Amino acid sequence: MRKKIATIIFFAVCCAAFSVQASAKEFESRQSGLDVMFAIDSSGSMVSNDPGRMGMSMVKAFVDTVHIEDIRIGFVSYSDAIGQTVSPVSIADPAARETLKARLDAVSYSGDTDMGLGVETALSAMPGEDGRKRVLVVISDGETDLPGRTDRTETESEADLARCGEICAEENIPIYGVAFGQYEGSGDSLVDLAALTGGETYKVTQPGDLIEILYGIFDNNISYKIQQLSSGIYGQGNQEIRVALEEPYLDEMDLLLISSGPVGDTVIRYGEQEIPLAMSANYGVGKIGYESIDEDIKEMTLTTATAQGQSVKLYLISYRELLPVLSAEEDLPKNGSTEYQVYFKDRQGQVIADGDFYSRFSWEWAAPGGAGSPGNEGIALGGASVKDGVLAGEIKALRSGSYELAGVLSDQLGAYPFDARVRSVNTPPSGSLPELSLPRLGGGVTYALDDYFQDGDGDSLTYSIEAGEEGRAGAGLEGNVLELTPLRSGRQTFTLFVSDGEDTFSYPMEVSVTPIWVTYWWVILLATAGAGFGLFKLLYKPKPQLEVIAQRKQGNRFAGKMDAYVTVQPPGSGEIPPLTFPMYKIRDSRVCLGDLMREYPELSEALRLDLIFLIADEGRRMILYHTSPATLMTGSSILCRQIQYSLGFGDVLYITAPDGAYELELHYIAVIQ
Repeated sequence: MRKKIATIIFFAVCCAAFSVQASAKEFESRQSGLDVMFAIDSSGSMVSNDPGRMGMSMVKAFVDTVHIEDIRIGFVSYSDAIGQTVSPVSIADPAARETLKARLDAVSYSGDTDMGLGVETALSAMPGEDGRKRVLVVISDGETDLPGRTDRTETESEADLARCGEICAEENIPIYGVAFGQYEGSGDSLVDLAALTGGETYKVTQPGDLIEILYGIFDNNISYKIQQLSSGIYGQGNQEIRVALEEPYLDEMDLLLISSGPVGDTVIRYGEQEIPLAMSANYGVGKIGYESIDEDIKEMTLTTATAQGQSVKLYLISYRELLPVLSAEEDLPKNGSTEYQVYFKDRQGQVIADGDFYSRFSWEWAAPGGAGSPGNEGIALGGASVKDGVLAGEIKALRSGSYELAGVLSDQLGAYPFDARVRSVNTPPSGSLPELSLPRLGGGVTYALDDYFQDGDGDSLTYSIEAGEEGRAGAGLEGNVLELTPLRSGRQTFTLFVSDGEDTFSYPMEVSVTPIWVTYWWVILLATAGAGFGLFKLLYKPKPQLEVIAQRKQGNRFAGKMDAYVTVQPPGSGEIPPLTFPMYKIRDSRVCLGDLMREYPELSEALRLDLIFLIADEGRRMILYHTSPATLMTGSSILCRQIQYSLGFGDVLYITAPDGAYELELHYIAVIQ
């Protein structure tokens, strides 16, 4: 059924997976395999501390309920001699699991206690393999006690114990000590071993509580959740216990029933399924694997038969075997924020994009990857929140370098560690100055260096300068402002150092201080040019512009005729009739309007027609040039003085006296000659 759910949400998951950064690298945090070795005290005192062998049953129950993914379990039973020795075997194989439990059943309690021998034998039975964790659990009801022995002393046992502790500390094998029953002695041996190797010590007075201690030991090694669902003393009859199921994305659920007496008829119903139980003398285990888990089923029921006064404990142990992934840019831009993402992949390698699921988790950066941790002062790590169905946050590299990042994603089922290695590369500053030349008698020159040098990462730049020995120019720096001052003529070398705080760019500078005569040659040249220009102006009389135009157009002939109309004239003056001037009859290439209108001197004077000239142009056009104070217009354009204007057939010229007393209208008209 679980597979059907995965198929239904496949496309939605795939679409959500596209939200993961395409250019980011996925750092997958695959959990390493785990080898667990028990060193179990089987001395005669265990008979009184565990008369019903409940402690041994709890070790077997742990074997039956622990998640089978890549876990190997072995044990050594010891008293004053070694009883059983089983090197870690994979519990994924049911046959191997049954054999292991049978070997545990074969352990008998007798003899004295030699803890050093037991721990040394257990350590020797654990193979060291790359990529696998090793954990040693010592269960004992007392310190080393070897009365009357001649072949081995308590001192030798304690020396073996200390040596094993040092080896485990060096090889990162934590030792967990469980003080069982009415522990004889101070318990210092277990406490010292745990403290030396990074483990812990526990106290179990009731053998049935050992199962909770064992799961507590592996809290940081296995992703699981153990819930005690019920605990009580029952009367004779069938007891029904309902179990609410809340955790999503589980890979295994184990229902563990622990009884003070033989387990009666027990049935577990999960949806339409009846789950079989693996039975032992005083416990039973119902296991629901990945293929059978249906997240639509929110409850299962256990029914068990009890005798009068029988005590029963019920535990639900849930496992989640997902692949945690930290997705981040492997190459971080310096001073720029980039997004990282944290999410899980399922067994099919598909990204789980479920915001509600990730909201159950807490995420935190942990040493050595946390901000401010040794070696990570140059990186800022932001927290994560749900975005596009996964957890997302920001990383910012403040300095270049390589950074080891580590984080932990945790919920009720355990903690998922993450690690990644990222780097950031600094971009050195760059830039250049223009050519540096100073006049000998001039003042200093300043340069705002930030206008000429820049940093690709946006770092603030600092500057320093070193001068050569020439002594030709001086240099001063105030912040980012460089001031160069001339001392004497010649060339001066400097080295400008531009730093972004990580890299320094050396920029060679050459400053040229020019001699006075070189600097002020232009003064002499200007003086000479000024004198020459003055002499030229004095002696040279340029031709008037009109003469230049007329000379250039010499040889052209006028065409057409020009009709003239006086549209405004002073009251009382004699009326001037319309006039016609046959332009094609004029033999010269230039004519003055004053000459054409000489019969009307008052009009000509008022309009200063003697300053208005027409010059024959190519293409039967003519050029108008004037210096008259009157207003001349053609169309809506005013004709400025001393400017050439081209007139063609059909153009109308309007001339208005400055005082408005006279207005003259001229029409340039084509005629058939």
